[in-house]
Amino acid sequence: MKLYHKESGEGKPFVFLHGLFGSSINWNSISQYFNKDYKVFLIDQRNHGRSPHDSGHDYDLMSEDLNGFFIDHDIDRAVVLGHSMGGKTAMRFAAKYPGKVSRLIVVDISPGAYTFKDENVLKGMLELTAEQLLSRASADEAICKYIPDLGVRQFILQNLYWNEQKKLQWRLNIKAIGENVMNVGSEIDMNVPFKGPSLFVKGGNSDYIQAEDHAIIEEKFPNSTIETIAGAGHWIHSDKPLDFVRVVSKFLKDE
Repeated sequence: MKLYHKESGEGKPFVFLHGLFGSSINWNSISQYFNKDYKVFLIDQRNHGRSPHDSGHDYDLMSEDLNGFFIDHDIDRAVVLGHSMGGKTAMRFAAKYPGKVSRLIVVDISPGAYTFKDENVLKGMLELTAEQLLSRASADEAICKYIPDLGVRQFILQNLYWNEQKKLQWRLNIKAIGENVMNVGSEIDMNVPFKGPSLFVKGGNSDYIQAEDHAIIEEKFPNSTIETIAGAGHWIHSDKPLDFVRVVSKFLKDE
């Protein structure tokens, strides 16, 4: 699968992967802190953004998509950073292709299994009718009962675009994501630990990395550190961008 991406800067490759319901635009601001020293690649994963849609959606497929991207862009070795679902893709990729990952950065997710937490978000998107997609305002009003948080709604509604028929359409492949949603929370399969330098960044107000997850992180990523950013939720890079940049920059200092 040929993944859509944006790139900027010069230097060693640095690949960014978004989370569920996100896209490459989620990393636009943060990437500007790194494209002075790195060639930055912001990727849309399958069934998201401008990348192709497919009926399959799991971490083996997404890690193979990423490997194909490396091959297509002549990337031998890169820093790989992923948030949430993107973090799991990054972990699976590092497990399968350890020589291609110089440093691994995982944002607010562990390799363990998760219960899917966004049922209402998915249900709200699936139940939007054509009449409710006449404008962004009508879509926002209709989805409000499923997603009461304004910030989350704005994030989700970023995935709407005007197609050639001048109708609002989702860039997300909602059907495929819904049918494969159990895969999104699945544990990352690793026969051999990834021994490269790894950073796990946890939001202090987030429950995605629990104290009991530290053992599985240390087992599967023995050369890892876990940093907590106080006052940040699951969207650490949005909640505390400067703190996030500082932690990542420190980890990359000797890269």
